[in-house]
Amino acid sequence: MLYKRLAVIAMLVGALTGIANAQRWEPRSYQVDRPHLTRHTGQLMLGVRTDGPRTLGGTDGDYVPFQFGEHGGLYASVDQVHIDIDELQSLTPAWTASTDAKALILSATSEHVASHEGFTSVSLEKDGGTVVEASYGKTITSLDGSAMPGAGLVDFYVKHADFTNVGEVFVRLGTGASDYNQYGIDPDELSTSLWNHLSFSLHEGVQTGTGLDLSNITYVAFGVIMDAAGNTVAAVLFNDLELHSVNASELVITGNAANTVRVSKFGSPSNATATTGAGNTSTGTLRVTIATDDINLAAIKTAVESDVLVSQTLIRQTFRGSPADGVDL
Repeated sequence: MLYKRLAVIAMLVGALTGIANAQRWEPRSYQVDRPHLTRHTGQLMLGVRTDGPRTLGGTDGDYVPFQFGEHGGLYASVDQVHIDIDELQSLTPAWTASTDAKALILSATSEHVASHEGFTSVSLEKDGGTVVEASYGKTITSLDGSAMPGAGLVDFYVKHADFTNVGEVFVRLGTGASDYNQYGIDPDELSTSLWNHLSFSLHEGVQTGTGLDLSNITYVAFGVIMDAAGNTVAAVLFNDLELHSVNASELVITGNAANTVRVSKFGSPSNATATTGAGNTSTGTLRVTIATDDINLAAIKTAVESDVLVSQTLIRQTFRGSPADGVDL
């Protein structure tokens, strides 16, 4: 009987201790601007050390923990807005092929951009000779990009073994096949057999019809424009079409394995290509304009052109002997 009483007492003590601990560590809330006091308690927030940030959740909408670097810094995205327009790795909903374009297929070798989620990409083929363009378009569920704060980028990836006879690769965003903005580039600047990351300011799009309505994006397309209607092309791969914002007046530099560099300026006032000046045009050279009011540059220019650093010294000597005897000075 004594043992039973002791057991009951122990249970009661344990229960009371648990209640006390629960009360001691229960979540607390404090009013805004209330000063911190020593006795204030709260919940310790833990995160996950991730030396390289990566996706920890399965799908969009899942709960995920905060991610911290090796020194405790919290990873945070610099993008204010990010919208996945289309991953370009699925045949559904069905794509509508234009004249001269064969039915859309997935990449035969399941290629995709390694830094993005997914397993494949879409592969374009133009086999007819009626028109210069071959493209694929479809209607998508309406996306709202109106929260884009003044400046934004249209991003996608393209890859092909040989861009000969291809005059432009492009994507289109809009509300239909007659109302869209087109974002394209001459592939002469692109690498072959490698993924090329292409970025365009939203304001760089060429408008058709009513153009792009950011508050109601319901149409997407991609394709190529050949140099001549009779040209054909196969296995031009497209992947990951995205829309995201950048900070106003930010300079964005994009390149590829061939060291081709494109510099664009985003934000007010012009949203135009950044100014570049004269310079060498060899591979990998970025040409920029140096401000004429740079006092350090002016000082260097003055010194180089002065008599202090510029001199002309002529060395003259008579050579004696023959090649067989050697040459004496």
